[in-house]
Amino acid sequence: MMMKAAIDIGTNSTRLLIAKQMSHQKLIPIHAREQITRLGEGLARNRCLSQAAIERVVETILDYNETIEKFNVQEVSVVATSAVRDAQNKAEFLRSLKQCTNRNCRIISGDEEAHLTFIGVCSDFPQGLDLIIIDVGGGSTEYIIVKNGQLHTKVSMDIGSRRLTERFFHHDPVTDEEFSAFRGFIRQHITSNLSEIPEGKYLGIGVGGTASTLAQIHTSLSNFDPQKIHLTEIDRDRLNHLASEFRSKTIRQRCQIIGLNPKRADVILAGSAILVESLELLQLRRMIVSLRDILFGVLLANSSKSWE
Repeated sequence: MMMKAAIDIGTNSTRLLIAKQMSHQKLIPIHAREQITRLGEGLARNRCLSQAAIERVVETILDYNETIEKFNVQEVSVVATSAVRDAQNKAEFLRSLKQCTNRNCRIISGDEEAHLTFIGVCSDFPQGLDLIIIDVGGGSTEYIIVKNGQLHTKVSMDIGSRRLTERFFHHDPVTDEEFSAFRGFIRQHITSNLSEIPEGKYLGIGVGGTASTLAQIHTSLSNFDPQKIHLTEIDRDRLNHLASEFRSKTIRQRCQIIGLNPKRADVILAGSAILVESLELLQLRRMIVSLRDILFGVLLANSSKSWE
């Protein structure tokens, strides 16, 4: 039995999972944290991570280090995804992280990100299922198609919630013209990058900050409760209704919605719309929200030596 931790440095948030490793493929989550650090803020314009954004991530990981120490964690893995992948100053970011927090960080590709998400999600479902996993992040969205419990297709696309918010939405509230251009871009991107739209009965699984936030809003939880959010089912009509509500409000008005972290209010419209369009194009009537995502995948892959 070993206490392990994983940190995921994403485009919009930096997350921590501490878990107890019980066996080769069994983890018991002990503690989870999330901070909205907006590392990818302005990246589309400048191609570099800002010093302010880097400092936000460093401060968050210093805070996480204290938590990790309290839980007597023996092994820590840190990964970075879309924003760091794309940044011209990624080397500077890695140096700052090491110098300030004493943590090494591995930058993973979109393909690795999808594979680790597959490992995390499938650790929580019976073997042999047909799944379509959708992971909407701040910088990218991963699509993982699972047939009979086996990984069939994994695709990473640069259509994250923060990336597209900064690219398409310049008014508050968003104009019809902006939303129409945004929606057309998403649909074109998905259909051109997913060469095979799977046919048959698949179970849709939503992971990541957008999906868990929508589950929290759907269940009217003012505080994040993993036990109540994990495996929440939301149908496509309900998701479409929520996206329409976000679209009709200003960012300030969205901050009043029960269950929505105000720091996500600027990107929740893009994130929810990506999910709605994805479910429609993939012919999924509903999705199940899973909290077993890339963080679980990192810990399980390290344990099985399948990610080296």
